Amino acid sequence: MRLPVSLHFIMVVVCAAALVSPARTAVLGVRAINDPVVRADFELEHSLTPQRISLEVDAAISNGDLDLADSFAGLARERGLELRSEQQNEIEAMRADTLGRAVRDFRDGFTQNDMRSGMAMSGAIAADVSGYGDLRDLAHEGGKWVDGQEADALVVALAAAGLAITAATWTSLGAALPVRGGLSLTKALQKSGRLSKALAGDLTRVAGAAIDRDALKASLAAASRFEFGAARSAGAGLLRPAAVVELRRLGGDVATVYRRAGARGAQDMLAVAASGSEVSTAARLAVAKGTKTRAILKVLGRGVLIAGSLSLTLAGWLLTFAGFFFALASFSRRLGASIGRVVWKLVDMLRNRAVVTTTLRAHAPAKVGVEPSQ
Repeated sequence: MRLPVSLHFIMVVVCAAALVSPARTAVLGVRAINDPVVRADFELEHSLTPQRISLEVDAAISNGDLDLADSFAGLARERGLELRSEQQNEIEAMRADTLGRAVRDFRDGFTQNDMRSGMAMSGAIAADVSGYGDLRDLAHEGGKWVDGQEADALVVALAAAGLAITAATWTSLGAALPVRGGLSLTKALQKSGRLSKALAGDLTRVAGAAIDRDALKASLAAASRFEFGAARSAGAGLLRPAAVVELRRLGGDVATVYRRAGARGAQDMLAVAASGSEVSTAARLAVAKGTKTRAILKVLGRGVLIAGSLSLTLAGWLLTFAGFFFALASFSRRLGASIGRVVWKLVDMLRNRAVVTTTLRAHAPAKVGVEPSQ
């Protein structure tokens, strides 16, 4: 059954109207595939509501998480939203106790390797930067490795890379300290079971094949004789150069997230990232979004770190575009056929009129001339 031209026209108009908004978002969606900042803004526009921000701030305040509350407050300001006055007052009250909390956190970080806050991380790095923490971890996990017991190869690799970078930290007057801190944070999360399983597996595959067993034995032997300088030197050469480069890059990216998004932001990122490339993506996001990064990760999760999170949305747009072009093609075909019929009818009418005119002229009586008078 053929549809009338008017119905095809209505289909085209409806599809065109439906594409006005998706056409704009489609352009942003294509840009968002390779840009984590655009991707975050795009997805937040469709998933973040004032109600969601209010609930998240209340939850952060209830849990005593000042860092997350501040992160959502910054995200709200960026989107032109205001927190309730009572929420703002409670955040200020929490901020008033920061000095005492900082002292406690630094102590716990130094003595217990706790990294729940920026000051706690500073304490843990202070313990690690001397190489003591890495030697301790090498002795614990490396001893298992040498004895053939089940050991955490990633902790061994991170400790070895830490020793190598510690030496560079002193010779570079502290320039390598951020990378050193990034590795310390990653190692602490792995030891506590808070590092993403996918990321831990990805890094372990690299580390397991890169550990020099002989260098590990030499480092452990030197440590057992209390020759800590020799132990650090042997430990620094424990990893093959390619692995050190990769772990150094990881440490730098983690340090960037920590510097821009805070210690808790870096921890939250390492809990969801599945690969070194996703950690690099998170670093790009943190450079642009700063302390708001943690709130973004809380709302969007790992999806903001991977381009595939937009695939279903883009597929929906493609189907809408396909429907529009099908309707347009169908309308054009029907319109062309209708115009063609009108033209042919006009041509036939003119042709018939010409035939009739010719026929009438052929059968008309000849005119008789009148002779003039003499």
